[in-house]
Parts: sequence; structure tokens; C-alpha cells
Amino acid sequence: MFSFLITGICLLLAFLFLLLGIQFHRGKWVLLIAGVTKSTPKELAQKNGKVASYCMYFAFIYCLLLGLSFLMQQTIFLRGMIILGILVGIGGIVYALKEWVKNG
Repeated sequence: MFSFLITGICLLLAFLFLLLGIQFHRGKWVLLIAGVTKSTPKELAQKNGKVASYCMYFAFIYCLLLGLSFLMQQTIFLRGMIILGILVGIGGIVYALKEWVKNG
């Protein structure tokens, strides 16, 4: 019962991330991204939207696989997904810090 609930939540989040990724990639809804305002140049907003869409696509695949691992009760796969999430998070933090130091 619990695994079906978790799977449902993960799949719901996965399709939400897919919808966000598609809309960001098309250039719609870019005002939802932090730091993008109406005064932001259109090219920069489009670039930020493309980057955010790739993150949303990754989140879609990650949530989809995570939900399916709960459904199939594959603990080894689940542990691998958790480790992958931690490594991607660390990589994202390192990349953001490098950009912040470089660009100020």
C-alpha cells in the first residue's frame, strides 16, 4: 500500500517536471525561474529557460525511475538512485559555486 502511494506521488511529480521542462524549453513560463523578470533581456531569459528545461527533463527521468523502483521494490536500484541524486546535487553545487566565483 505504501509503495503504491509513493509511486503515485513520484509519477505525479515526474509528469509535473515534464510539463515544466516542455514549457521552459518552448520559452513559456520563464518568469517562474528565479532571477528572470520582465526587464531581463529576451535572449538571457531564453537561455535560462533552456537550462532549466534540461534540469526538469533530468528530474522527470529521475522521478520516473524512482517511482518505478518503489513499485518493483528494487532496493539495490533505489539505493543507486539515491546515490546518483546525491552525486548530481554535489556536482550542481560545485558548478554553481564555480560560476559564482567566476562571475561574481
